[in-house]
Amino acid sequence: LFKKMVKLTAILNWNGFHNIPKKYIRRAMFNGVVYENTHEMTPPVIYDYHKDWVYDEFAPWTKMAQIRNDPRQPKKKIIVPPLIEWFFFRGDKVQIMSGKDAGKQGLINGIIKQRNWVFVAGLNCKLTLQSTTGAAADGEYTLSEKPLVVNRDVKLIDPSDLRPCDVEFRYTEDGQRVRVSKRTGQILPIPPDAEATIDYAKKSAYKPGDKDTPPNELIKETFEPKYMSVEQELMKEYGIKETRPRAETYVY
Repeated sequence: LFKKMVKLTAILNWNGFHNIPKKYIRRAMFNGVVYENTHEMTPPVIYDYHKDWVYDEFAPWTKMAQIRNDPRQPKKKIIVPPLIEWFFFRGDKVQIMSGKDAGKQGLINGIIKQRNWVFVAGLNCKLTLQSTTGAAADGEYTLSEKPLVVNRDVKLIDPSDLRPCDVEFRYTEDGQRVRVSKRTGQILPIPPDAEATIDYAKKSAYKPGDKDTPPNELIKETFEPKYMSVEQELMKEYGIKETRPRAETYVY
């Protein structure tokens, strides 16, 4: 018998934890085209990578996501039912309602909203063998959390009785929008881990760096409308004078 180490992988919300703008995510996806049959008599076949992108636990800018979304590979069309409200945040305590870990409670450590998925730390795991030398005896076992569908597989825990409950959004007397248990009326506060990113643990505790723009500079109105072009503004700013004669123009 060979002793193998069991390691639990870390699943994080790639579109929220990494604090990356949506424009970068769209640009990171391969948005070009792939041409095939370019050296034959038939017209080339053009594939677009952005069409029907399938989101999963791999971030769109990773190589694995690029391979899985290769348009030349056959893939099943995935229909994700839209949700009216999203009640789950990273750090929430939930109970699994179906599957091999039904009845167990844990903390959410990853969210993929594009698929209505959440990952619960240490639960609903799959055991895989990662071999480094090609021999199974030399590898290590890795536990990786598998996704759970929010409207079917998990429910939030009511903090008053630690039982699963259905929630809805309501407003307090101060006008704050909060999650409330439908059964007991208990407020479910947003966990602190919900706003944690790779750059900071809390937004209020973040200290701006040398390359960050202070908030008081952002609200300043520095744009002055002018009739000059960009080139003319630069010439005026740096004292550049045009000495060459302007070419003649003709109107027909």
